[in-house]
Amino acid sequence: MEPALRENQLLRDTAAVMRMLETALVLGEERGSSAKDLEKLEAKSEKLKAKLLGYENKLAGLREKKRVFGEQTTELRLAKEVLEKARKDLHELESRGAEEKRKLVEENDILKAAMAPAGDEHKAAEGLVTRADLVGKIAELAKDVIEGSRYSFYNVVDQLKVLNPEVDLITEGMGVLMSVKDGQIVVPQVYKDMEAEEAEEDGKLMQDDNDGEDGEHGEDGEHEDESNGNNA
Repeated sequence: MEPALRENQLLRDTAAVMRMLETALVLGEERGSSAKDLEKLEAKSEKLKAKLLGYENKLAGLREKKRVFGEQTTELRLAKEVLEKARKDLHELESRGAEEKRKLVEENDILKAAMAPAGDEHKAAEGLVTRADLVGKIAELAKDVIEGSRYSFYNVVDQLKVLNPEVDLITEGMGVLMSVKDGQIVVPQVYKDMEAEEAEEDGKLMQDDNDGEDGEHGEDGEHEDESNGNNA
């Protein structure tokens, strides 16, 4: 081969080797750059994962807050309903209480008017409040009237006897509650009923007294028998 051709071939080979070296250098640099980029990407990925975990935690917290807020909202709504119902009930009670108070005031005024003493009211009627008090007072006054009438009647009889000693006055068959009818001395039916009731009450009282005395005598007899037995 001629020197010129050999020189050209050598130059071409040298150029090819140089290109190969340049290519190798470029590939080596790119490989190193890719490794560094990969490390950077991995570091960035870790940071993004950490941020994502933080966002997930925040999201879980927000969801929990949302749940609690929903429960509180429901409780608040129920509490408002209960409060509103309580207000309505209170208003009804106040209205009902006012009506009952008005009725009580009216009834009290009526009772006061009914219990107010009359202008010509007797002192015996003072302090009478109930029907039982009134009935008791009437019975007491009736008894006083009868006793007063008896006293007056027998007082008049005694005075007549004193003023007319020469006259043998017949007083048997006379009585305070008797009256003359058709030429005869009779007892009105109303007074007969009263006397029968009094006699019945007197009989009960006497029976109770006798029962008490019999019981006492019986106990005394038992004690006496025991004493005799002990002495024997």
